[in-house]
Amino acid sequence: STATGPGLKAAVTGEAAHYVVEVRNDEGERVKGGGAHVTGELVLGAESVRVTVRDKRNGTYECEYTVHTPGTWTLNVLVG
Repeated sequence: STATGPGLKAAVTGEAAHYVVEVRNDEGERVKGGGAHVTGELVLGAESVRVTVRDKRNGTYECEYTVHTPGTWTLNVLVG
């Protein structure tokens, strides 16, 4: 699977940031349907922010989050 978009590298405090996850099969081809378990979470020390994930039912998942504290956050993206 791959993830692309500006929300993977930077976000503005208080504004929604976005990225897209594209799920791929074992052969590296994009999955054409939905239903994969895609989650995301940002972590800054003891603080965390959950990522909202929208299944587009075509193998892609729109992801959005908003951070309210400035800092260097770690983004964990999981596909299962």
